Amino acid sequence: MLLQALKDVAASPNLDSKESADVRRVITNCGLETADILPDSATTQSKTSPSESASLKEAVGGEHYVDASVGSPGRQNLLTQPLSIGDDGGMVGFIGKISEVSWLARAQHHLISGVDRRSARQGQPSDGDAATQLTYFMDEEDILSVDEDYVDPLHWPGQPAVHILSEAFFHSVPNALHGISREQFLGELHTFAQYHGSLSWDQRRWLALSNLIWAVGSRWLHRSMLADLPGLDNHLLYYARARALGLDHRVILGDPDIHSVKKLGLLSLYLYINGSVTRAWSLVGLAIRNATCLGLHLQTSHPDIGHTQRHERSRVWYSLFNLEVTLAETLGKPPSMSLAYTTTPIGQLDHGSETGTASFSGVADTRGLWLNYLRLRRNVVQTMRGGRMPWQNFQFIGYGEPRQQLYHRTRLSVISSEVMAQLYMPTSNCDSWAATQKKIHSLNTQLVEWEQNLPESLSIDSGVATNEDPRAKIDLALYYCSIKMILHRPCLCHMHIPAESDASKKFNSNSARDCVEAALALVGILPEDPTAHEAYQLLPWANLLHYLGQVLSVFILELCMKAEHFGDSAPLLITPVRKAMLYLCCLTSASLSSYKAFRIIRQMLSVLSSRGDGFDDAGIPSEPSVPGGWTERHEISLGDALRPLRVPGTQSRSGEVEKVEEY
Repeated sequence: MLLQALKDVAASPNLDSKESADVRRVITNCGLETADILPDSATTQSKTSPSESASLKEAVGGEHYVDASVGSPGRQNLLTQPLSIGDDGGMVGFIGKISEVSWLARAQHHLISGVDRRSARQGQPSDGDAATQLTYFMDEEDILSVDEDYVDPLHWPGQPAVHILSEAFFHSVPNALHGISREQFLGELHTFAQYHGSLSWDQRRWLALSNLIWAVGSRWLHRSMLADLPGLDNHLLYYARARALGLDHRVILGDPDIHSVKKLGLLSLYLYINGSVTRAWSLVGLAIRNATCLGLHLQTSHPDIGHTQRHERSRVWYSLFNLEVTLAETLGKPPSMSLAYTTTPIGQLDHGSETGTASFSGVADTRGLWLNYLRLRRNVVQTMRGGRMPWQNFQFIGYGEPRQQLYHRTRLSVISSEVMAQLYMPTSNCDSWAATQKKIHSLNTQLVEWEQNLPESLSIDSGVATNEDPRAKIDLALYYCSIKMILHRPCLCHMHIPAESDASKKFNSNSARDCVEAALALVGILPEDPTAHEAYQLLPWANLLHYLGQVLSVFILELCMKAEHFGDSAPLLITPVRKAMLYLCCLTSASLSSYKAFRIIRQMLSVLSSRGDGFDDAGIPSEPSVPGGWTERHEISLGDALRPLRVPGTQSRSGEVEKVEEY
């Protein structure tokens, strides 16, 4: 009665729009769900008949009477078995529901239920437990394999290698993930090269950071088949020199300053690129705590801190935030940073143009050197074509990231962190499903507003000509689709809600379809006919496996439900699944993580194809290149993880089921 009275007041023609909005806000903020104002069960039984209670429930809608666990994020607050740390490195331990690995675990549950209902009834691991078995992120290389005691820590790459390595870093890693000013670093690089004498401790610390930058740059150059310049060492050598210069326990245990915070953040990024995602997540947490000790999370008004320093503090703080959100999305682990404690304005990222702050007058010359290097004729295959980005725009690759990219990329991370906090935290199950639907709607509105406020120069569909690097548009578009999948994933499941209203059923269906359409949109952005080196050159290489894992998990989940959100038309998903698998396949030759992901997902697709529901895996590759470092121990572990997916007495066209049974 109270709820209806408030609704009547809000709809009264005697109220102006502001007063009506205020009343509605009171209703929303107080959480006046119908379930909250009904009498308790004992009182209800004494005052209403069962038939009256049922009719009241039906009138209100059953979605108000069930909690959020009815959707896919169910059981987020439970750990059903102890977790152990595996010996493959990479992504180990707890894996939350926001991670695409957990989505694969849910798909495995669907597939097991379909091929062997008896074993499913006897009890299979929960999504979180199964996810630890389906983890595909691995240490790509032993980054400690080069002993720092046997390298020359003061080795200087020389010209032009030092500038190529530096530019490769800034070219391959978005500003949002490292927080280091290109102009400032190149100025310091020029100054350091002119110095001849014994190095101070500060100079050694700077050289350690530089070697870590060059390690990332070297890794990208080799992966992109651009490391044809004499004097370019393997990334492991640069990392060994960084450790010899103090990038070890000293940076972890020493007193924090902004320089050490940068190094910790950059080391976390380096580990993430290596597939060591759990170590990266742990290290970025330490960097955030040290940054908090320095007050980087707070807006500063001290007169001695000038505009350049304020922008640096803001840039470093939000780069750590962006990196941690990325790792939290990948792992499903709760983030350590909350923007509720942050007053550093994001707007400084938008207005932080560094024009005129460079201490090196040759920045433009260095850019020219880099552009000439990128455009050298090389005897490598170039097959990629098509995609959503017009190919003529790629002529501006290497021209530098647009100034507003950092701000808008960070805004997406903010929305993603809110999605995590509102939908994927253990306490979210306390909400009714109706309240969860409201959250999804509100968060989707934020995403739509972000897209509408995006400058044309950063929109992938814009026809505005710019002379800035077009990969910034691809990065934003892919991340937007990624967050949209995460947001609508709770509805991509079978839900059985007694007396559910028609409006709720329609919302669930539309939201599930939005999840799949976001995956389709992400695949549509990618060019056709991929090769690994071109993918590393044109796409956000650090997150590419994460994105591919997301879209393929969503496709598999929808196929497990017989494409019910697409008119039961499974063949509609064959082409995008094949395209995503071609990307995953081309990455396997140089990536243990990609190879393991391919084998897991390919096995699931084989099972789906064998069910005869309209999905055919005939055009999907089945024999990926085996990367160096893949051992018999890895094969046995993978066989154990895939054993529940074997179909007794059947074999897919690829022979993948039979292959797994051999181990």
